[in-house]
Amino acid sequence: MAQKIIEGAGSGTGWNCLDTPPGEEKLLSFGSSRIWILRQENGWSLATESAQMQDSHSGISFSHAPKPEELTWSRYYVDDPANSLSVDLVLPDRPVAAQPREPILIPHGESAEFTTLIPLNLRLITRENNRTLLSLPSMQLSKTLFGNPDTGEIVYASPMEVHHGGSDFSVPPSCARCDIKVQNVSGSTLDFSRICIRVEYLGLYLEDGIIVTDGIVFAFRGGDNGSSLSFNRKGGEGIKKIQPPEIPGYSKLIRKSFDFFKSLTSYS
Repeated sequence: MAQKIIEGAGSGTGWNCLDTPPGEEKLLSFGSSRIWILRQENGWSLATESAQMQDSHSGISFSHAPKPEELTWSRYYVDDPANSLSVDLVLPDRPVAAQPREPILIPHGESAEFTTLIPLNLRLITRENNRTLLSLPSMQLSKTLFGNPDTGEIVYASPMEVHHGGSDFSVPPSCARCDIKVQNVSGSTLDFSRICIRVEYLGLYLEDGIIVTDGIVFAFRGGDNGSSLSFNRKGGEGIKKIQPPEIPGYSKLIRKSFDFFKSLTSYS
């Protein structure tokens, strides 16, 4: 594949192939996470480290680098003949709540388009037997309550802002771009503080050198009635599917999708 995601990877067998010759210490950098890899007899040794500071602009790279002495190897015993590993990029394992960069009000009958970034997770997998060795996030996401205390749910709080329109900003390989359209059909003004992105219904794709999700259309119906969600599935020439949706087959569903200013004690 001509489009590059991981610098230093892809030796003619695919963009996500990591060559791990025996005896060579390699470093896979993914956002704020670092993984040192050493091929051993009957498996691999891995050591991991997460940076204290979140770096949303770091990409993914694979290179020669010795493990720091203060880190300890963990030995993974796997009967796999290949001296290489594969990388899978996946969306987080629960919905993600994101805040707009400024207060947003949409009158009844109006609509607006937004874009945000979703931090990705990385899975390290053996190539022949397809055994998952470990999974790491590109950044640590805190958990938060979305909705009221009685009926709300625990989701991830994204540090990525929701931007109006198709904002022209860089998309690092450790994140996916998600395009959102909000339609207000409630009969009153929509004034929201957070929007909940149901990542389990989204596929991942490579388009024009960046990772993107399916588009989402939210039709806000008012109050606690939830929103009608529909998905603009990606496809066509020049688009490569990386991961299918975790929950496939849905073209439309109803879910609570917005938190309102009156539900929060502060906006930050």
